[in-house]
Order: sequence, then C-alpha cells, then structure tokens
Amino acid sequence: MIAVVCVDDKGGVCFHNRRQSQDRVLREYLLSRIGDAPLHLSAYSAKQFAEVPAERLQVSDNPLAACKQGEYCFVEGQALSAWAEQLEAVVVFRWNRVYPADTHLDLDLDGGHWTLADRQEFAGYSHEKITCDTYYPRG
Repeated sequence: MIAVVCVDDKGGVCFHNRRQSQDRVLREYLLSRIGDAPLHLSAYSAKQFAEVPAERLQVSDNPLAACKQGEYCFVEGQALSAWAEQLEAVVVFRWNRVYPADTHLDLDLDGGHWTLADRQEFAGYSHEKITCDTYYPRG
C-alpha cells in the first residue's frame, strides 16, 4: 500500500481530531497522480473529495486495513508506524507552514529505513507552495 499524508513543518497532521488544512489543488494533484486507481480513505476524509465519482473512492472505517498492494490510502490522523512493514511508499504533502497540532506523523522518514526518492513543488489554491515528497523503504 502507498500511504498519503499531509503535514506541517513540525510533522503535525491534526489538531483536536481535525485536519490542519486542505487544498483543492492538492486533491487534484493527488488524483492525477494515482490515475484510475482507487483511493482508500475514511468517511471523514471523503468529505473533502465530494466532487470525485464515488466509484474512485473506497471509504471504510479502517482504510489502511482495506488497502491492497499498489493502492493508495489517504491518511488523516491515523497511526502509520504499525503499518510500516506493509508500506510500499509514503507520499508526504508538506504545507510549508506551521499549524496548531496535537497529532503528529508517527513514522520516522529520516531515521534510515526510508529513502526520499522524489520531490515536487507546486502552488496550491490556499497555499503558496506545497511540497510533495515520495519515500520508499530502503533495501
């Protein structure tokens, strides 16, 4: 599975069980990246993808468990470290600013197990610059 997560400059992902931010250009970028592949996500996350045809979204209470090899899972506030062995890649969208956060990305992408393979930058709708980093497991 390929996990997709959005973080601020301090690795924050949520504040009081709510996403820090969202951006419609980021969603368009993600959907164009995954092509016709399904996107696994929670019902909470699916609300921001309301314009996407329902057949492209795989909504479940535990999207990480439902996601198969080669498929993408949009993760908001869920722990990723328990799934590290199943992850084929992690796509990290960086807001390039700091938001209030009480939940942080719990996967150490700089700790030696992961390799930054690709970095793209683009202008979002509500964010001047969004960085998209793609990490793959080493070895």
